[in-house]
Formats: sequence, C-alpha cells, structure tokens
Amino acid sequence: SYYQQSLEEAQKHKNKVWELRTSISLANLWNDRNERRKAQDFLLPIYDSYTEGLGSPLMQKAKNLLRQMG
Repeated sequence: SYYQQSLEEAQKHKNKVWELRTSISLANLWNDRNERRKAQDFLLPIYDSYTEGLGSPLMQKAKNLLRQMG
C-alpha cells in the first residue's frame, strides 16, 4: 500500500522520475513474489513512456529488471 500511495503522489505531482522509481520497487516486489507477469505488465508501459534519458542509471535498472522477468 505504501508503493501505491507513493505512485499516486508521483502522478499527482507529475514527477516521472519518482513514478519510475516507485514502479521499479513495486515491480521488484511482485517479481520476488513470483508475480512476474503482473510486474512486467505494470512496469513496461511506464518504461516505454520515456523518450529521453534511456541511458540513465534508473532507466538501465528498469530495463535490466524487465529483461530479468522476460
């Protein structure tokens, strides 16, 4: 529920970096719980919404997590 609150706040403030950080954390949680499809379906659209900064450490972290779940 903390991740959901964080995600709502990030979206409310239109803070894409905060949203991505929270999404990665939530996807990691679901992945650890063997809910890979749920995690992937959640993180992929957020990851795909970025057009800049694809080489940043945060984007690389998201990309690596998606690969791991793939």
